[in-house]
Amino acid sequence: MRKKLELDAEVLKLYQLGKSSPEIAKELNICIRSVAKIRSKLGYSAKTGQPRKYSINEKFFRTWTSDMAYILGIIATDGYIFLNTVGIVQKQHN
Repeated sequence: MRKKLELDAEVLKLYQLGKSSPEIAKELNICIRSVAKIRSKLGYSAKTGQPRKYSINEKFFRTWTSDMAYILGIIATDGYIFLNTVGIVQKQHN
């Protein structure tokens, strides 16, 4: 069994060669979900395989804080959650 760091390095190398997630999964004999998890851990976006433009604090909602309550309030009033996407829409008044 490969070590995690070796597998991460192999996935990164194949991404940089332009291979898709299904191709990587097949070549490394792992599931696509594992490829996606490694890609995310390394900071690569799902659609382009490029590094994320902004960093994401994936642990933000684990502990209740006033900042978390504020963000949840904005999402509840002006936002939406659809599948794995969170969006906030504000209408500009003329």
